[in-house]
Amino acid sequence: MKIGVLTYHRSHNYGSYLQAYALVSRLKKDGYHAELIDYNMDIAAEAFGKPHLGKNIFRYYKQLRQFNLFNQSVKYLPLSSAKIQDKCGEKLKEEIYKKYDLIIAGGDEIWRIDGFRGFPTPYWLPNDYGSKKASYAVSCRSDIDKLSQSEIEKMKEYLEQFEYISVRDVETKQQIKRITDNKKNVHLVCDPVFLWDFKGNVEKGEKIFQEHGIRSELPKIAFMNGDRQLAIELKKRFHKKAIVISIYEYIRGLENIIDLTPFEWIDIIAASRIVVTSYFHGTCFSLINGTPFISLDCSREGEGKSKIFDLLNRSGLSEHYVLRSNERYVDEVISKCMEQFEIKYKIDYNSNIKNLYEETESFFGFLKNEALISNKNV
Repeated sequence: MKIGVLTYHRSHNYGSYLQAYALVSRLKKDGYHAELIDYNMDIAAEAFGKPHLGKNIFRYYKQLRQFNLFNQSVKYLPLSSAKIQDKCGEKLKEEIYKKYDLIIAGGDEIWRIDGFRGFPTPYWLPNDYGSKKASYAVSCRSDIDKLSQSEIEKMKEYLEQFEYISVRDVETKQQIKRITDNKKNVHLVCDPVFLWDFKGNVEKGEKIFQEHGIRSELPKIAFMNGDRQLAIELKKRFHKKAIVISIYEYIRGLENIIDLTPFEWIDIIAASRIVVTSYFHGTCFSLINGTPFISLDCSREGEGKSKIFDLLNRSGLSEHYVLRSNERYVDEVISKCMEQFEIKYKIDYNSNIKNLYEETESFFGFLKNEALISNKNV
């Protein structure tokens, strides 16, 4: 059975890249002829274009190197031979028609309707592609009550065409159930990164620190957020105890290692004493690598609806969660960091991660059944 996966693999984002890599790699490991459909929207290609030269030449240099490393890393993904880019999916439809037995809309926030890509996007698989359709671990993070009736009807029409629907968070599951009037079975599965062995190499991570000029033996706090106030306060509080290093966004006054490949980023997380992150996949890879962490939720949805809260709540780790909208969030983050800093060993989060696999096996059961049908039709 030939499977094409459609997702945001060309976003300049470590998590987007690695969840795409993980899903297709797992499918290939299970014996399926799977590949990433190498598609990108014009508006996304423009959004993730080269950084602009600003006043800070050091920031520009780091961002440009980060941009180049992401582009170089794409070649390591299991891509389709055809590279497709268009405005709204017409070229995509032509290129992949009847090319696959199954197309999987996979991972990330590809069903978000209030993003810069607009709505509907090709990631909803709105057309006839001559293939069956499924989704794996998608997220939409859209407030249904704010949608127009025409938007809801469109979403309902698209979703009815799917043979199998799975999402990665409870909120998305509830929203899709509402849109489809509970007529569709919606499965709650783990994020693709939990399907692959992404254990980082601590020694490589320490070597990366040294290669970037950080040769101190002090423990490292990996910071993944653009909040400079919080970053500088962390640096003050941990003075002579640890080094705070930004590993995604350039922050003036901090050590910055933002020019990493996605796999080097994992090694950095593995080699850090603590990770402070507002990124969903920053939390995921802390769990995978047993690195103590604090997750700062900057989402507009707030507690109960955000994907970070959902991840930590379902894994029984809500004590690692801090809501950015709390007035005393800086003190709360630092207080939790102090507690985590006392942990000088890796933590086995495997029992927590198992709670995320509620219905994941149903997806692989669906694939086996489709493979049997595909073989009979050959």
